[in-house]
Amino acid sequence: MCLCTQVAVLLQYNHKTSFTIQELQENTQMTVADLQQVLRTLLKIRLLFCDYTSSSSSSSLSAAATATTVAESDSSEKDSELLLPLDAVCHLYQDYRNRKTRVNINVPLRSVEKRELEATHKSVDDERRYLIEAAIIRIMKTKQKLAHQDLVGQVMGQLAARFMADSRTIKKCIDDLINRDYMKRCDNSPSTYQYVA
Repeated sequence: MCLCTQVAVLLQYNHKTSFTIQELQENTQMTVADLQQVLRTLLKIRLLFCDYTSSSSSSSLSAAATATTVAESDSSEKDSELLLPLDAVCHLYQDYRNRKTRVNINVPLRSVEKRELEATHKSVDDERRYLIEAAIIRIMKTKQKLAHQDLVGQVMGQLAARFMADSRTIKKCIDDLINRDYMKRCDNSPSTYQYVA
């Protein structure tokens, strides 16, 4: 099992067994950063090995030594940013063996994973913000006037079944609702809020 980007790189090796990183980038139309991550994964599992010299002629003994060196440096650095030069030659390791009948090289790319994680956090925060605002409006509609601490406590109580609401987020939502004229601060007590119909 593997990712589409990994398949795109591996399919290039159907035509010949050695490519420079520049050639792989031109053939697959991937960004250099994404290609570097795919190549790191394929180097780590030893499907490919890489020559750091620009010459493509090397003996199989030195190629095996290079593969071992790259794999050892990858495992010792533990996902450090190993940037291969664009003229580095990546060879298909033709003696690849694995005892498993099904090999999983589907390691998620860090940049894709990071972007998805940020997007997920943003959507969750937005959704929670709407829930907090709805809870504040429901409580203020029923009570009409309420002190800040009482309002925060009741909002936390209402939302406890769904998630643990943060008091800072609740305060931001209250200020936002005041700015949008859903509620206002009482004139005689600034820590008391009044619902505006």
